[in-house]
Amino acid sequence: MTQTTTPDPATHLPPPPKAARWGTLVMSASLGISSLPVLWLAVFAGDAVLWFSAVFELLVLGAAVVGVLAGLGRFRDGWGLALACVAGTSLVAGVFAFIELRANFNTDPSYAGLLKPYLAARIAMAAGFGLLASLAVFSRNRSCWHALIKGLFVLAPAAGITVWLATRGASFLGATRATPGAEAARILMLCLGGLVLIGLISVGCHLLIRAYELGRNPADRAVPAKA
Repeated sequence: MTQTTTPDPATHLPPPPKAARWGTLVMSASLGISSLPVLWLAVFAGDAVLWFSAVFELLVLGAAVVGVLAGLGRFRDGWGLALACVAGTSLVAGVFAFIELRANFNTDPSYAGLLKPYLAARIAMAAGFGLLASLAVFSRNRSCWHALIKGLFVLAPAAGITVWLATRGASFLGATRATPGAEAARILMLCLGGLVLIGLISVGCHLLIRAYELGRNPADRAVPAKA
């Protein structure tokens, strides 16, 4: 008879790499500082207070505080999750604040040119926090890197095909051929190519998910033990 037991919950994950912690501190401080002028714009620059944008920026400011705490060594057992929350808050709040700010300041020459760079900066920061969180997870287990490299290797052809279809494949996708045989061959190639593309994306995403799973806390896994 075999039963499962859970390892000692006191087992802790290794600390994230020092470079990731310093990067988190710098990015979190930058994120918090960047929210201040946007908060001023939402509260004081318009004819009325833009409450939604103001609240969103306060959320971003709070996320920056969480990021600073993570950079200082807090949330050790949930470090990657903490940064993922910071990234998600920065992205979602930035997008919604941008929508309201654009509706109110898009015709104002003093601020209109700053709105898109603001959104681009928020997207870049969210991506940066996501990369730092991933680095912390992958650094726990060398097998994570193996699965990550395999996943990226499989996804590379899928990305290339997608880019080609978006840039140069419009004529092949939409235009019918002059003869029935040529048209049948085109449809067959589209079907086969679609199946290959779906297969590559599925396998690649599975490997990426597996890379994150390999970085889980060993205390979260059930260990088989003989009775």
